[in-house]
Amino acid sequence: MQLHEQPETILKITGELTVHTAAEWHRALCSGLQAEHPIVINLSEVTAADTNGIQLLVSAWQTATARSPQFSLSNPSDAILEAAHAASLSLPSLTVASNENDTDR
Repeated sequence: MQLHEQPETILKITGELTVHTAAEWHRALCSGLQAEHPIVINLSEVTAADTNGIQLLVSAWQTATARSPQFSLSNPSDAILEAAHAASLSLPSLTVASNENDTDR
């Protein structure tokens, strides 16, 4: 995971977001959620995801929005969209930002 602090904190998740990696990503997300800035989670490089990964994103959203409503998911990969669909979750309900010209976000 890459962590960039600017006017917003950008967390970039890469590789798998599955039951096999959830504990690792949980620790990383908890660290990133300590920031005082708006939080953007870039999901463009997630290659595999399952309902455990989606549950982790929902939990991060709940934690972040309890402190501040400024939380968004950016550029969800096909793997994320498929896992969200399998979990019957509409990602726009978590505020999905997509900017094709900004791949670092």
